Amino acid sequence: MIRRCIVVLLALVALAGCSSSSGSKTPGKYDQTWRGSYKTLTCAQWLHEMTADQRFVASHDFVIALKARDTSDSFARSFVVNISRDCEPVQSLKVAEVAAALATIDTNDFS
Repeated sequence: MIRRCIVVLLALVALAGCSSSSGSKTPGKYDQTWRGSYKTLTCAQWLHEMTADQRFVASHDFVIALKARDTSDSFARSFVVNISRDCEPVQSLKVAEVAAALATIDTNDFS
């Protein structure tokens, strides 16, 4: 369990400044248009400021960084739902922390 927590923490450190963008004028399917850092992204921003596409790309980035066994679009979409559900009660939480907690708890989907 300690090793798993260390891996999750390292993934979050790697992802902390992540906000992927290809630099092209039209963003691709996995290009993030959210200009903020995932490290400082709050649940309130996730729920009320990000678009559905921005949440999907962020979720996909989290799924990859947290080493999910399934990196499909459908899994990323379900991760959006899970993050949103867990963000709703306490919107001051950081989304990266919520994602890490979900990955730590869900040992079937994350290695």
